[in-house]
Amino acid sequence: MARYTTTKCGVCGAIWENMTQGTHSSIGPPLVKCRKCLSLNRTNRVLYRDASASKKVFFWLGQFVSLIFIGVYLVFLVCIL
Repeated sequence: MARYTTTKCGVCGAIWENMTQGTHSSIGPPLVKCRKCLSLNRTNRVLYRDASASKKVFFWLGQFVSLIFIGVYLVFLVCIL
């Protein structure tokens, strides 16, 4: 399921939206660049290679659960049609 998140630049105050897929995860880009002033803004995320083992397990469990729900949904659609 897609989800939009709004981010605000800490330097110039510019606002932009990001679309994320699946579950919210602490794995992702630790820095994002503002399109307006080109400054780097910190996020609460870490790169996959720098994540702890528990964060990696939680990430993959979330991906697995999402995949199961998508599969059940598609099977449900095929059975109805």
